[in-house]
Amino acid sequence: METEEHHMIFIPGPGMGHIVAAVEVSKLLLIRDPHLSITFLLINDPQIQNYMQSLHTQPNPNLEFLDLPKAQTPNNSTAQLDSKSPPVIAFEKIQRHKPQVKDAVHTIVKSKSNVIGFIVDMFCAPMIDVAKEFNIPTYTFFTSSATFLSLKLHVQTLYDEHGINVSEFKNSDKEFYIPGFLNHVPAKVLPSTMLDNINGGLETVLTTARKVKETKGVLVNTFQELELTAIESLSNRVDKIPPVYPIGPIVNLNNESNNDDYEIVSWLDKQPVSSVVFLCFGSQGSFSEAQIKQLAVALERTGHRFLWSLKRRPPNEMIDDEIVVSSEEIEKGIRKLMEKDLSGIREKVKGMKENGERALLDGGSSDKFLGCLIHDILKNSST
Repeated sequence: METEEHHMIFIPGPGMGHIVAAVEVSKLLLIRDPHLSITFLLINDPQIQNYMQSLHTQPNPNLEFLDLPKAQTPNNSTAQLDSKSPPVIAFEKIQRHKPQVKDAVHTIVKSKSNVIGFIVDMFCAPMIDVAKEFNIPTYTFFTSSATFLSLKLHVQTLYDEHGINVSEFKNSDKEFYIPGFLNHVPAKVLPSTMLDNINGGLETVLTTARKVKETKGVLVNTFQELELTAIESLSNRVDKIPPVYPIGPIVNLNNESNNDDYEIVSWLDKQPVSSVVFLCFGSQGSFSEAQIKQLAVALERTGHRFLWSLKRRPPNEMIDDEIVVSSEEIEKGIRKLMEKDLSGIREKVKGMKENGERALLDGGSSDKFLGCLIHDILKNSST
């Protein structure tokens, strides 16, 4: 009996880290299920235009990439933009693309006979509504850790079920119990977006968490051995959430380097083993000038070789109430890691690296969860 071909639609989030991880997850799914094909719906992102264009030359015939038409830009005043953080701006941009996504899905459903599921990045939660209109089962792709997923879901639970608004405690000594965390978390160290109850930050977090709970499952870029406590807590929550599939670590090992990358790798190859401090805070991570100076001073004082991926902060990004970590504290942390390592951090990380590699092998924890995911996707599509 011939197995029926089936199709999925994937909407990746903004930023290099999100779209690269999404493509790699898709490749894993295609390897496990040769009867599957996937169409990506790409929202324009000028910051990674070159990479997005390169996707159209992917050699895999079961991967298709469609560029969505640009959504209309609202006539926001400069003051309105200045008050919003990058996650809020990105969330609103994605939400404006609902009509374009709906049109694209309509075309795909007409041309593909068996669309079995949607996968949407956590930042693309508004698109879950589109999938519902077409009665297509939806899954969330969470590029952060299982621990952070637990935090986001619990903040929403506190707000909706217990009437507790965490942003009201931003300047207090209040500590919260968060499932999956070993220690209580001080309110003042929560992500700034969660503490923003004025310019849309907290509402973005709450909306995303609510939408995640409406899906059939959550794919998380982690592995069981790394976050066992958090993964178990997500599976045992009192407020039921969709199944969690830790299928990481998701990495791109076949990336073609450009000239700049080649120079960096060439320089790294000439350095002694484990002698370079690498600083990178993601495609959306940026700091105030004051914090950058503290980092620079700390690096200079330690005298260690370093590689720093430094992103210029957009002029409209909020910096009110930003806590600046002193150069002394940063220097202390670098020296503890690079010189003494009395707590065995480097050995622990080395062990986790090896665990991560094993998790992806045949029979590894992530490999098994990937198999469960494909089984559940097919099962949910037939119900």
